[in-house]
Amino acid sequence: MQVVFVLSSWASGSSAVAGFLGKCGCYTCPPHFSLLDPRTPNSFESTEYRDALMACIDENSLERISPTSNFVAFLSDWLPAQIQKAEEQGYHYLVLKHPLQSFLLDEITKIVKPIFVVVTRPLEKIEQTRRRRDWGPVYGSAGAKSIYSAIYSYLHNNSKCYLAVPYEEFRNDVDMQRHLIDYCRIKTTDTQIHSASTWLRHHTPPVEDSELRYELEMTETLNQVMARAKQLEEQAFQAETRASLAEAQIAALKNSNSWRITAPVRAIVAFLRGDF
Repeated sequence: MQVVFVLSSWASGSSAVAGFLGKCGCYTCPPHFSLLDPRTPNSFESTEYRDALMACIDENSLERISPTSNFVAFLSDWLPAQIQKAEEQGYHYLVLKHPLQSFLLDEITKIVKPIFVVVTRPLEKIEQTRRRRDWGPVYGSAGAKSIYSAIYSYLHNNSKCYLAVPYEEFRNDVDMQRHLIDYCRIKTTDTQIHSASTWLRHHTPPVEDSELRYELEMTETLNQVMARAKQLEEQAFQAETRASLAEAQIAALKNSNSWRITAPVRAIVAFLRGDF
């Protein structure tokens, strides 16, 4: 069975690429990890595979936290079981994706002969998506730099073949979508490709529009906050002006003849009210 590994950082569009391959007849090893993002609710990341990766690589520091032999032992048992499940359901291809697998490629290739697909996206776009999701730095450009460095270092140093898929173009370029299918040696039908391509367009909103909309929403919110702050500042200035005017009027009154003449009367009134 052909096993495709989709390599990428978070917020790169890899879920869309893996989902597209799934629609073209690849087994994606469900159940999948769900995201709290209405634009990408399904990550197409196997929860079991994800758990095993996170037990070996810390998701925040991207550092190894347990021996890689633990992951090798897991994958040696788990992958054949997944292949058997796929075959029983009539699948001939299997897809795995998660950013942390980028740090275990040497261990992976000792167990299976993979087909590598690298999903790319500009760092500024990755960072925009991270901010929109309100995720930590590792899920944006900071983490992407380390992840792609690990990917390319391994692939180039070990003379491995791979296909680079630029997500921004891939979404709407049918020829690029077909090239991905051909590279992965997936036998599919025109109907499946059309269905997968339609799903890809509808499943993921236009990157430029969605990110621009987010920036506009943030700008509008900032403008509203600044307008409210200016309003409060004006109100505070007006209150301070009225207080200063009242103090000036009181001072003028105290210096007037009427204030001195009525002093005995005010003293009696204060005494009767108990102000003394």
